[in-house]
Amino acid sequence: MRLGLGISIPGTSGLVQAAFSPLDLSPVLWLVASATSTFTEVGGAVSQWDDKSGNGWNVVQATAANQPTSGTRTLNSLNVLDFDGNDLLDVDFGFGNEITQPNTVFMVAQIDAAASTGQFFDGVDASDRQFFGALAAGGVWRMSAGTILSGGSHDQNAHIFTVIFNGASSTLDVDSANVLSGNAGANDLGGVTLGATYAVSAVLNGAIAEVIVVDGTLTAGEISDCESYLANKWGITI
Repeated sequence: MRLGLGISIPGTSGLVQAAFSPLDLSPVLWLVASATSTFTEVGGAVSQWDDKSGNGWNVVQATAANQPTSGTRTLNSLNVLDFDGNDLLDVDFGFGNEITQPNTVFMVAQIDAAASTGQFFDGVDASDRQFFGALAAGGVWRMSAGTILSGGSHDQNAHIFTVIFNGASSTLDVDSANVLSGNAGANDLGGVTLGATYAVSAVLNGAIAEVIVVDGTLTAGEISDCESYLANKWGITI
């Protein structure tokens, strides 16, 4: 990882610390709604959101009525994707490319109705799925990789979600504060669905700003660096 390495900048004295980038974590998938050049869209309706990780896992939606919208809302003056309760984007990693646990998902997202259910993130089929989002019943957050954990209290604010899928040591943090922990199951991740479950239920009425999926274990420092990057960029207090 490059963060923490000193580099010499001409015209300055001493060493300057290199700025953090999500690429320092070697992500499997990295989606950034503020980078509008990564969208394939017509009139703001997004049919493809390109992966900035370099792995080519672009998320897509061919049906116009189910395409999220760019250019209609912002967070910290940066563009985000609006999901109106009918929209989703997905990508299937394909057989043999499933991500095994442990893995970590960072996301900046928002649900618009406090008393609603909305899925931020899911897999692509029943056996290879890891998910998290908001549940109307009890107004709680939930996560699962085969076993559902739920708790906390969801609201209509934008948040940074840090979700570690690691069997009995799985956790969900909201703005760097732990909300869920325990055994979330052992499912692999066979792809990604954004804004709904893979079966097109719990469809999100809200927004998604950035998504980072990392295969493997991260250090506490790497997690903190990524959360700080997201907090500074999107104007969220952690």
